[in-house]
Amino acid sequence: MLKSKLAKHINDTQDSIRFYPLRKECVERTETVGGDLPKEEILFVV
Repeated sequence: MLKSKLAKHINDTQDSIRFYPLRKECVERTETVGGDLPKEEILFVV
């Protein structure tokens, strides 16, 4: 889903995006600075 949304904005000859899979334990230790905490069950770290 995220990949397809980003595909519209990517220039294949100039841009590069990497997706790093995170273990559940790593996502649970994610820290948020400023703003409200994410409300979604699924979190995309970009």
